[in-house]
Amino acid sequence: MKLTKIKKSICTAITVLMAAASIPTMANAADDYQDTGSIGGFDWEVWNQESKGNFSWEPSAGSFTCSWSGIENFLARMGKNYDKQKKNYKAFGDIVLSYDVEYTPKGNSYMCIYGWTRSPLMEYYIVEGWGDWRPPGNEGESKGSVTIDGNTYDILKSRRYNKPSIEGTQTFDQYWSVRRTSGSANNKTNNMKGTVSVTKHFEAWEKAGLDMSGTLYEVSLNIEGYKSNGSAKVKSISFDKADIVPEPVIEPIKPDANGYYLKEKFEDGTGDWAGRGDAAVKSSSEGYDGSKGLFVSGRTEEWNGASIALDSNTFKAGETYSFGVNVKQLSGSATPMKLTLQYTDSDGKETYDTVAEKSASDEWIDLSNSSYTIPEGASNLILYVEAPKSLTDFYIDNAYAGVKSTKPLVAPSSTVKPSDDMRGDTNEDGVVDVYDLIRLRKGIIDMTSGTGTVPPNSDVNGDGDTSVADLVCLQKHILGSSPIPAPIK
Repeated sequence: MKLTKIKKSICTAITVLMAAASIPTMANAADDYQDTGSIGGFDWEVWNQESKGNFSWEPSAGSFTCSWSGIENFLARMGKNYDKQKKNYKAFGDIVLSYDVEYTPKGNSYMCIYGWTRSPLMEYYIVEGWGDWRPPGNEGESKGSVTIDGNTYDILKSRRYNKPSIEGTQTFDQYWSVRRTSGSANNKTNNMKGTVSVTKHFEAWEKAGLDMSGTLYEVSLNIEGYKSNGSAKVKSISFDKADIVPEPVIEPIKPDANGYYLKEKFEDGTGDWAGRGDAAVKSSSEGYDGSKGLFVSGRTEEWNGASIALDSNTFKAGETYSFGVNVKQLSGSATPMKLTLQYTDSDGKETYDTVAEKSASDEWIDLSNSSYTIPEGASNLILYVEAPKSLTDFYIDNAYAGVKSTKPLVAPSSTVKPSDDMRGDTNEDGVVDVYDLIRLRKGIIDMTSGTGTVPPNSDVNGDGDTSVADLVCLQKHILGSSPIPAPIK
């Protein structure tokens, strides 16, 4: 999802102390809502673009709480304003910010260290965690990577044209350090503690060829949301030189006895699955088997759907896995359904790859791939289900990820309602898919050359014979352009 960031000019922090109190709910006003202040030696700002939706904000010395819903773009931040000193970052020595945050993103949101410089004008982000979208998406120009405080960050540069800034409407650069692995998960309350050596990021940017000659405006901990819901309880912010404690080593998930890393039958709710884009997900009494499934609705774009983030310690680039889910769509006609992997490639670009695709009518289908290889260099993996040519609502059930060749959660013989005696199921695994096409083609070649016989269920068109016509019929069925016909009587 492309993030459009439009900020109103940020005033120098006022010196009047503001009593800790919630700002009243704002809704649907024409102007942006903005307020700034200082409290207990910390400077703060809260901003809500176009005053849309609802938000709350409560600051205290070195901490704050905030929540938002139905907004266009909302941010709340607290830190140190250095603008009056008119000095380059090098004059301040080592700037180290430590944080303790309870962060609950629900959609497009991120938590970061944030600020500006003047002369040249530049806006910067050190991103520690995000919701369902990794900034800055496809807009950033890769400038390499750096490991600081035990985390690896991608360095990127982007440009904003004629946008509001601390100096009015300007064109300016944005510098980014974005963690390879998010410190937060979407639709979850994340307890995040960390130390960020801000000066080391500035030095890394300068080493990467970015201009850091300007005067430092501010260093703040920032919570931001775009067309999303969420909340944060910032328990503490400090600028002392704390000892850096390495993050604990997270052990990868181990497959169970049947080869599954993850499996979700949605009997107890939505699990770790979340809506993608504008789509909403909720538990439903409609399931393939059992009593529950996941209902996906409210899709306004074809890529909207249901998604789950994959653990980077378990799912590795270049390795092969099995992924799948049962799907039932409600458009009333045959519609392609797709299982897709979103990832960040080795150049820092957001990329998409098809895991499995199959046409579905208003019946449950098995949408799976028992041998999918994650592309080399891929990181920030998100698996999602979409309908690439429709805005239909749909159900999913029996989602899984496993080792290579792991079978679907429900026995293949019951995951598909086959046409007449499983015509086309040439490998007899209970599913009609591309692997049957490969076997049928080989069988026809072997039969023609006299070196073998055709496999079972090869009379796809039901005319009593096996020929190239059956191969064409099976290919059309798998591509979703034509169902397997009734047998010829």
